[in-house]
Amino acid sequence: MAPDALDVYRNGFLTLKSSHLGRLVTDVRNPGDDFWPDTDDALPEHDVETSPFMTLRDAGSTSASGGLGAKLSRLFTGDVAFEGSNSNDLQTNELLRYHLLLQRRYFMNMCAAEDTRKWMEKAMLDYPLFLVVGLITVKDAEAQADRQRGGQASFSGEAPVGESLGIPDPEGIANVGLNMHAGGSSGRTISFTAPGERVIGVRYRKLKFKVLKKKSVDTASLENNSNRWEMFTAGDRAGEEDVIEADLEEELAEDDLECDVDEDDMVVLEADV
Repeated sequence: MAPDALDVYRNGFLTLKSSHLGRLVTDVRNPGDDFWPDTDDALPEHDVETSPFMTLRDAGSTSASGGLGAKLSRLFTGDVAFEGSNSNDLQTNELLRYHLLLQRRYFMNMCAAEDTRKWMEKAMLDYPLFLVVGLITVKDAEAQADRQRGGQASFSGEAPVGESLGIPDPEGIANVGLNMHAGGSSGRTISFTAPGERVIGVRYRKLKFKVLKKKSVDTASLENNSNRWEMFTAGDRAGEEDVIEADLEEELAEDDLECDVDEDDMVVLEADV
């Protein structure tokens, strides 16, 4: 049986503003492009569970392959972990998983708001819709790689981050130091830091919709079910208005994300924790 949610890791780091817990989004690759609600209201503390982890491997799915830690580290460090280096891990002072509790109740409460209904009704015509039910964040993440050979003289210098170093930096947050050693032999140390709390993984559940005939839905059903409402843009099927029913999917497979999954810049894991 497929899980009801999936964890999506993209290369580079997201901010908490662009990937807010409890938000509806249209694109799992770019959750900050189109979302609802458009405010950053904090969730009630009792509805969110946080779990600390020591490594990226611990934060990921327990059913994933044994190379998960290295795979995720490479996703976020790019070519910092170059061939022959003695380090290929992403280090962090704090790694947390945020998990939204009582997800269906939360979603039903969202559906009670007219503005939310209007946004979903319009967005569902062109996009799949997802609810952000989990985040994995790192604080002051660092990566460093060293490749040294024998030599006497050396010099150090600072270099700006860039694609030439292979470090994903979509928000310009990385600080890179580059050290070169001369004297007949060479070596280098490359490192970067992503300051503050940054999102590296987002857990999604997918929404599903049904269109019902108004005559088949009694008034009490509409009044007692916040996830059912009469369409704001009236349909003309049989000359009657239609009713929309929104809910959360019970299963979610990779294909249901409706996007191209390129292993070089995206890792998708089953949400089994």
